[in-house]
Amino acid sequence: MSIKSVNQFKTILIVTLATLLAGSTVALQWESPDTENTVIGSDFDLNVSDSSKSDYNVRFYYTPRGESEYQNFENDSDSVTYDGTNYWTSQLDAQGSGQYTILANLTNGTNSVTKTKNLIKDQDDPEVRLSESGKNYIDTGQDIRVIAEDSTSNIDDVSAFAGDRVVLDEQDVDCASGSKCRKDFNLDTSNLNSGAQIDLTLEAVDQVGNSGKST
Repeated sequence: MSIKSVNQFKTILIVTLATLLAGSTVALQWESPDTENTVIGSDFDLNVSDSSKSDYNVRFYYTPRGESEYQNFENDSDSVTYDGTNYWTSQLDAQGSGQYTILANLTNGTNSVTKTKNLIKDQDDPEVRLSESGKNYIDTGQDIRVIAEDSTSNIDDVSAFAGDRVVLDEQDVDCASGSKCRKDFNLDTSNLNSGAQIDLTLEAVDQVGNSGKST
């Protein structure tokens, strides 16, 4: 074999090996949640993706934030291909509210890669109540105060109903978790006789859709 042929053979071999190595590269990516410390609900889909490894399996693990021992909660999930990208999906549905680190492990034979993501899970309903005024009556034209609280996620909406009539329906995007959300509204009692009973239903909804009510 001539020197030129040997060099050509080496070039072909190097290119072929490089192609094979590139083809075996696993590039697992988190799709959702797409940012750290995202607050999720019980039915939130956890998604990781890869553009070329549809035959690979993904296992999902979790651990409470700050702990090192991971527990498996999804074995060998199958991929779904959409627009040329393969997705593996699971839900952290059996765990309670708290701060977690989620790990996704994609593997096939000797190829393996992991990706982690920190998130906050909220599956608890917010609390909502009337302000403790010390009395069980209201005067005509008096404002009524509603208090809503959620220790994990923000309060998005506070509502109040007198029977089937909406008397308070207000978006409250500025009420952070751990805070007391106070909302005042005026209940028109001019058409009621003195001593008439009023049934108020209060509702608060947090940012992941958990709803708390009291009457």
